[in-house]
Amino acid sequence: MLTKPEFNQGKIIDGLKEHFHIAAKEVTFLPIGHDPKAAVYRVTGGVAKSFF
Repeated sequence: MLTKPEFNQGKIIDGLKEHFHIAAKEVTFLPIGHDPKAAVYRVTGGVAKSFF
């Protein structure tokens, strides 16, 4: 199983706001994907919006 990389979630949230105008409230690491080394983050924001 893939382990969570040491990314600063605060920086991810700040970058999403600055570059994509996404007001993220939570960033969740998901060790899933078609490749054994693939992973994604689920980002949740206000008003029941989720991004993958």
